[in-house]
This record gives sequence, structure tokens and C-alpha cells, in this order.
Amino acid sequence: MKAIKNIKLIVILALATFVLDACVQDDDFQTPVIEIEEPDVTVNYTLQEIKDAIQANNGEPFIIQAESNDPVYVEAYVVSDDEAGNIYQKIYVQDKPENPEVGMAISTFATDVYPIYAKGRKVYIRVDGLAAASSNGMPSIGADVDSQYGVTRIAQERLRELVLISTTMEEIVPTEVTVSELQSDQHLATLVKLNNVQFANPDQNYTSNNQTTNITFEDCEGNSSYLRNSNYADFADTPLPNGNGTIEGIAAVYNSDYQLFINSSEDVDLNGDRCGGYVPIEALELPFEEGFENATVGSNVNIEGWANVNVTGGEKVFSVAEFDNNSYAQISAYNSDESSIETWLVTPGLAVGQTTDPVLSFDTKDGYNNGDALSVFITTEFDGDPSNSSWTEVNATLSTGNSTGYANSFTNSGEIDLSAYANQVIYVGFKYEGGSDGVTTTFQIDNVYAGTAQGDGGGTTDPEIVEPPFNEDFEAETAGTGESVSINGWTNVNANGGSRVFEVREFDGNKYAQTSAYNSDENPYEAWLVMPGVDLSNSTSATLSFATKDGYYNGTALTTYISTDFDGDVNNATWTEITGVTYSTGNTSGYADSFVPSGDIDLSAYAGQTVYVAFQYLGASDGVTSTYQIDNISLTAN
Repeated sequence: MKAIKNIKLIVILALATFVLDACVQDDDFQTPVIEIEEPDVTVNYTLQEIKDAIQANNGEPFIIQAESNDPVYVEAYVVSDDEAGNIYQKIYVQDKPENPEVGMAISTFATDVYPIYAKGRKVYIRVDGLAAASSNGMPSIGADVDSQYGVTRIAQERLRELVLISTTMEEIVPTEVTVSELQSDQHLATLVKLNNVQFANPDQNYTSNNQTTNITFEDCEGNSSYLRNSNYADFADTPLPNGNGTIEGIAAVYNSDYQLFINSSEDVDLNGDRCGGYVPIEALELPFEEGFENATVGSNVNIEGWANVNVTGGEKVFSVAEFDNNSYAQISAYNSDESSIETWLVTPGLAVGQTTDPVLSFDTKDGYNNGDALSVFITTEFDGDPSNSSWTEVNATLSTGNSTGYANSFTNSGEIDLSAYANQVIYVGFKYEGGSDGVTTTFQIDNVYAGTAQGDGGGTTDPEIVEPPFNEDFEAETAGTGESVSINGWTNVNANGGSRVFEVREFDGNKYAQTSAYNSDENPYEAWLVMPGVDLSNSTSATLSFATKDGYYNGTALTTYISTDFDGDVNNATWTEITGVTYSTGNTSGYADSFVPSGDIDLSAYAGQTVYVAFQYLGASDGVTSTYQIDNISLTAN
């Protein structure tokens, strides 16, 4: 327990109705001088104990210390300020002026309390007999229990008796949090500060249509939350700042919507350069692939070199969504509250160069389709503003017609010829047009690819031939973890024209090639990974070895073949299955603990020839979906 001794302090307080009950007749009135005595109370309870009791009671209202015969006081510090009018009939307090562990909202009928209950003021709250509850998610104290709101408001006259002010004033140091950290109960009713944030749509006022308004703010990774502003605030009609910086406010929640209350517009300091705008990068060489697997689910698409912009000035842009462990870009006008939306998702510059048979392809899926909304374009000049570019629409196959739900699988666009753009840099733009009162169709985009044609069993048209020994452990692979295997001389192709092929994956610092039919939406799914040709013309013997690992096994899917006439098209070659191979198998509930060596496979029968070794995966989204990993490939000769 903490006993508070009687200490006197003279403080000057501004005139407020809450403070004085008398009227001042003289225009030349004086600011009242009020003598404050340090309350002679014993602190014998904590805000944390109240919060724990709220949680133990599942948020339902209850009376605090109902059986206590002695006064029960908690110590707290005021973090709110209602002078600007954005905080109304609430006093927010936390347990410490810095690094607080718990905050609480005091519900009251009193207004304009800032002269007495100033931000930073230490207070002693007599809580025995008061009510506590989770009021729409916020830990709250009030006069009595209420079945609808959790607690009722404390009358103005009673507030003075229950919430005693100390002579102590402290600087309240806001807790620095991220936008993601704001989306939890940890900091509720405490003062927080967010850095490197900005308003998603700064071309508006703090409120609109004379109503309390939620304004979206975001960080540079696309994570977002709401700033909730009252239409009675003195800054309600003030334009939002169009920059990046800090916002300080009180962390709050309404049901499941986490948000922030500011005490005044001075708590918003956004004068720096905005992030998330288009930042051009050096044009990327083909092949180019983007499957959105490394993007943050739930945030706006924010990938280096990409542009994601709403040209009609609204907030709705492409976001990253996920279903069945597959990530993709998604957009819909549904519930956007934007009557007209034109949003563009534009790739980085892609250097077509002298790529053989260059093509563009991607996958789409539509949902709740009530009209065409997506179209795809190409331009050779892009500065970040789609309105400044000259766009050419491409003829692509798009998912369509799914009016009562989502398509069962993604639809491939087909291979779009890019040969007309040889030696040029192109930008691919996905344009969504809709509106909350019109076309609201949802579109999902995945597996964007630009490079050599792969459909119909195609691949490398002129396979590379190397001398033995040949070794590949994928450690030098530059495609990036989760991207398709793309090594000079190799062929990595979907024989049925789909978009999924062998990918580079990494676990515990080790890279390998991996594929699976799981979530491929392909029936069947047939992928080939073909080594460069190995010249055995000067050899009398040869040995092949590699290692495999299986995962979530539900059937055999991997086979190894050899050919002497492969020309880059797996459908044209004569393939002979390599027998006597030991494969990893049978791991039905997870992955094998380690890679399984294939054993040494004798290829001496092919001495004097050029051989191509291929790993074929054959499964189906609705059938065999076993995952296979391949590593440490070696072909030696004597």
C-alpha cells in the first residue's frame, strides 16, 4: 500500500465551467487561483488488478471491490486532453507516465475537464463501488453496470469526489509502437506514438460530411489502421497533412476495429517525404516472375519497383491476400465507399532485350462478378503516374462469370507475344475499374511471368552442353527463394502450359529445387526440370547421383529420365526412365528429416554421347500432391 501525505501546492488553472459554478459579471475577470492539497489517501489497488478482473469476467460488467468496507484507491496518470473537442466525456489514464503496462477509460458526463484533469496530472481514483467492463473492447470504469455499454457515465459532481488530483504533474512519454503492434489489446487506453506513417489519402479533411470519420493511415510496408476524428473537434474541417512522420494518440478499439484518438491536431507531425510512392529501379532482365509469396498478407502490395496507385484519389488499391497457403494480389470495389475507382498495379521495368520467344503470362481469378473490371496493358514509358503513359491493351484470357462466389481455380492468361518489344523496356499494367455503387467484381492476380515461352512443353530452345564433371547444389541460384529455378542451360517447364514449375526453396541455410501439385489447380500437373547436356564423348564410364526429400506424401510423383536427343522441348525428346534410384518416400505427415541419397547410378551405357537428365514431377491438384525436393546433383565421368 502507498500512503500519500498531505502536501499543499498553489496552482493556476484556466477558467472552466467544470471548475467554477459561479458566473463572472465583470468582463475583466481574473483567472482563478485554486489551492490544491495533496490528497490524504492510501493507494491499495492497481489498474492492472482492475484489468485482470475485467478479463477474468470475460469483459462483462461488474462492481469493483463490492465487498470492501474501506476506500479502495488506484493511482494513475491522465493521458487525454479534451480541450480540442476530439475527446468527449472520457478521461483516459494509464498506470505510469512512461512505459505503462495498462490503461483505462473513465466514462463521465463531465466535459471540458482539461483544466483540472490535465494531460500528465497524477490522480487517485476511488474505485470501490464503481463498475468496470470491456466497453466495445475498451477497458472502462463507470458509475454502474450497463447491459448495453458495459458501464454508465459518472456524473460531473461525483467525478470530483471520486477522481482526486495530485499536485504532481509528469511528462507523459508516449510508447513507440508500429502499426502492426497497434492491432492488439496490449496498448489500449495508453498514449502511443507511431513513426514513419502517413495518411493513405491525404486529399481530404480530418472529418467529412459533418460526421465522425475514420481516416486511414499507413506505414511504409502498407500496414494500416484508423485515426478516428470527431466532427466536434476544432480541427474537424482542417485539411490533412500530405507527408510522412509521426502521429501521437491514445490507442483504442471499437469491437474489432483498432484505432487511434488524437488529443489535438498538433499530435500529427507529417512533414517528411511520403513513402510508398513509385520509386523506379533499374530494368530487370528476363525471365521475370512474381508470385507474391514474399509479400505481407493483409497489406497493400508494396514490392520494390512496382507501382500500386489509385488515380481517382481514393484509398482502394491492390492488397496481398492468401487462400490455401497461396498469396496473390487482390482488389474489389465492394464496401470501398468509393463511387469511382481506377487503380493500377504496374510491374517494374522489364528489359526484353534479345530474349528468345519472349512472352508475358499471368493467372487471374474472379469472384462475385457483376461486370468487367480488369484489363491489362503494356507501355514502354512509365514515370509512376499511369495517366502520363501511352498504354496498349493486350489480348489476355481473364477469369470471368463467377457471379455467386469465386472461381475454383486460377485462369492462365495464355502466352502473350512480346517479340514486338525486342530490345525495349516494358511495363505491364493491371487496371481495375469499378465503384462501390456499380461494378464491384473481385479480381485476384498471381504468377506474373515474362520470359521465354514455356507453354506446350517448351523451354530452352538450344540447351547448353557442358563437360563433366557436372555438379549443382542450387546454392548459387539467383532467382531467389520461392522463385522458379532459373539456371543457365537448364530447362524448367510445365508440360501442360501451366504456370507452376520447380522452385528454389531454402531451409536451415540449404537451398534446393522443390515442387508439388498441392494448390496448383492443375489436373494433371506435370513439371520437368532438365539438366544441361553433359558431353560424354571422351568418357568410357559415367555416374549420376543426387538426393531427394519428400513431404506430405500421398503417392509417387517423381521420376528420373535420360535422353540423348533433347532439343529444348520435353515433348519432342525420347526419354528412358532411369531405374535403380533410391527416392525419399512415405513421409505422410510432414517432411523427411534429411535428404536421401539416390545411390550411384551407372550411366556407362551412354559413354560417347551427350546426355540430358530430367526430373519429372507428375501429380494432380485433386490427386497425388506429394512435395519433392532435389539437391546435390552430380554427374561424373572417366
